[in-house]
Amino acid sequence: MSSKQEQTLEDLGFKFHTPPGLLAEQFGAIGTPCTVTIPPNVSTITTSGHLGWGADGKFPTHLSEEIENVFKNIETSLKHAGASQGWRSVYSLQTFQSKSRVPDEDEFFGAILPIKAKYMGSVACVWTGVSVPELHAGAAVEIVVSAALAPLNSRL
Repeated sequence: MSSKQEQTLEDLGFKFHTPPGLLAEQFGAIGTPCTVTIPPNVSTITTSGHLGWGADGKFPTHLSEEIENVFKNIETSLKHAGASQGWRSVYSLQTFQSKSRVPDEDEFFGAILPIKAKYMGSVACVWTGVSVPELHAGAAVEIVVSAALAPLNSRL
């Protein structure tokens, strides 16, 4: 067991904010703050949009499997770019869901929230979600993230 303390985004100077009242209630329902302040001198990366192709290059038929693949694909890209903690380095999340493939918002949140929790734990991030008529190649979901490149130590 390491004696190092976990270095979080907050340890790096990131500050997450949510005002009280209706905004706290609405944003709290999906576990995300309203804003993030990024400290100076912290290197960051932003991904392009990632889709949920499987290893065979095809989209799964089940929404949760496709979302899981998107998260895996982003994790691979983040680590390759130097964000050693992958999703736990993410401070900004943008999701795009195809209305033709995911017409029910409750179905989308029911599928993505457990997967987000699996990859991010309790890490806070700002989140923008957009419903669009269609996505590239018939995808149900596309995700873009921004992450800190500063080394974050694993949880003990």
